[in-house]
Amino acid sequence: MLKPGPVPFPDLYLDEEDAVCSQSIDTAEMDDAVTLEEWKRDWEALSAAYEQWRQYEACAHEDMAYCSAWLGNTGDVAEYIELIDSLNQWHRYDGLLMHVPVADFTQLAPETCQSLIGELKSLIAQMEAERADRCQQGRYLFCERLLKLMQDSAKVGNPLQLLY
Repeated sequence: MLKPGPVPFPDLYLDEEDAVCSQSIDTAEMDDAVTLEEWKRDWEALSAAYEQWRQYEACAHEDMAYCSAWLGNTGDVAEYIELIDSLNQWHRYDGLLMHVPVADFTQLAPETCQSLIGELKSLIAQMEAERADRCQQGRYLFCERLLKLMQDSAKVGNPLQLLY
């Protein structure tokens, strides 16, 4: 659920460069109701207010997230990366290596999650087959939790945000 923005939604649009614009601000400038300097000031204020709203205030959910889940600690992430590196000799896990994790913050589209589910299932199966005695380690649990989140993201059509 979105909270009200800095101006009414019907007034907003994105221009050809994907910058937020206001029909009322543009109309005032075209009708010579404001000077170019006033228009620029109004546009910059709108842009700043919109970005503030979009990044921190638009969502009614705490921290702009519908839900959160703990995947593991930094050691688990490091083990996960090491595991994929060691098993990726035939490039079966290039998608996972490229997308998860790539930085302190990663956002994956539902379509990306859907495309990675097969790789992640294959990785989990390989871990179970080759290292059955070590399946309870952090990297296994990390992969299991990640798989569940990716499946949910693909199912409901919402992006998955990973914070490390």
